[in-house]
Amino acid sequence: MGLTIALVDDHILIRNALSELLKKNNYKIVCEASNGKEFFDYLSHNNLPDIVLLDINMPIMDGFTTMNNISRKYPEHKVIALSMFDNEQSILKMLKAGAKGYLLKESQPSELIHAIETVYKKGFYHSDLVNSKLINNLNLSNKNEQKKISLIEYTPKEIELLEFFCTEMSYKDIGSKLGISSRTIEGYRDILFEKTETNTRIGLVIFAIKNGLVRV
Repeated sequence: MGLTIALVDDHILIRNALSELLKKNNYKIVCEASNGKEFFDYLSHNNLPDIVLLDINMPIMDGFTTMNNISRKYPEHKVIALSMFDNEQSILKMLKAGAKGYLLKESQPSELIHAIETVYKKGFYHSDLVNSKLINNLNLSNKNEQKKISLIEYTPKEIELLEFFCTEMSYKDIGSKLGISSRTIEGYRDILFEKTETNTRIGLVIFAIKNGLVRV
């Protein structure tokens, strides 16, 4: 059986088109909701799907609020934001809230399928759009964060892992490369979460690049 997918979008035509596309690729659509509230009503009686495709601009409960609530209640979530908005503010806000990927609705079907498979297997997907917006944002100076970073010490191993976290390698792949277990990798990750005051891998990447800990 294929991966289970939830479609959360207030446009019925878009949901129908996505549903047909995904079914043709052997995915199982288990939920179609027009806003975040309807999706949480579904979750009150069902398990979290393997992947959630989440729109941003919706009535009653929009994508930002929905994403924050999902991250808080379901830390194992795998959500891909699917939106018409390509501005940096929307992209960064969704990624910081916990989205594992961000695609425009005008993306090619093949990219959507690739994103779904990548998020399911590796935990995140960086499209060219997201990469370009992140770099533009990260190039902006932030004096407060620069002062903060100078007061924190990072070990050589932590810096090395931050560099790996900025790639598309999974924790298991990173562990194999370094000869340590994925559990050890997750331990370092949790320490870095505390030091950088972030709680997602995307947050670590943003912090590391913005503060010159790694280069891309």
